[in-house]
Amino acid sequence: MFAVYVFCSVVGGGLLLFSLVFGGDGEADLEVGADVELDVDGGFELEAGDGGHDFFSGFAEFFSVRGLIFFVAFFGMTGLVLDLLTVAPALTISLALGVGVFCAFVNFQAFRYLRRTESSSALASVDAEGCEAQVVLPISSEQRGKVNVRVQGQMMPLLAKPFDIETESSFEVGRRVLVIRVEAGVAYVSGMEA
Repeated sequence: MFAVYVFCSVVGGGLLLFSLVFGGDGEADLEVGADVELDVDGGFELEAGDGGHDFFSGFAEFFSVRGLIFFVAFFGMTGLVLDLLTVAPALTISLALGVGVFCAFVNFQAFRYLRRTESSSALASVDAEGCEAQVVLPISSEQRGKVNVRVQGQMMPLLAKPFDIETESSFEVGRRVLVIRVEAGVAYVSGMEA
């Protein structure tokens, strides 16, 4: 089993290090032989009915390439360390499997949380367009201010700049404004008639 642990540590650890250094934003192809190609950039989609969509999509995401890399890397490293410490083989493989599954699960949950919060904040920013807001920090053409806008029933603070500095270049605290557009987390606002 020592050779398996070394192989998993080197391959899994190397791929994990590669993804940490390069951030997983690029494409990667691995060719083996003349006719076999593994495309690491490809996604995985699974269609299911309304009742099981979350379960099946989560299941597929847990066993994604990233999840398998985490499992292989931590399985190999744990097994290697325990084998070098001469821990009983049955205990070594059990702990290595457990640590590998646990690390893959933590990776799955972390990315699931990040994806959920990122998409909900992007949705809220887009939903702020066309909404009424109230100035809470003065806005001018020279300096960004801040507005509170009600989006999906919740107050959301946004940095704000004037939409058209030629017609209205500043807004005082308490003034009602209209969010025209949101770019990079900054609301471009226009005055509303009282």
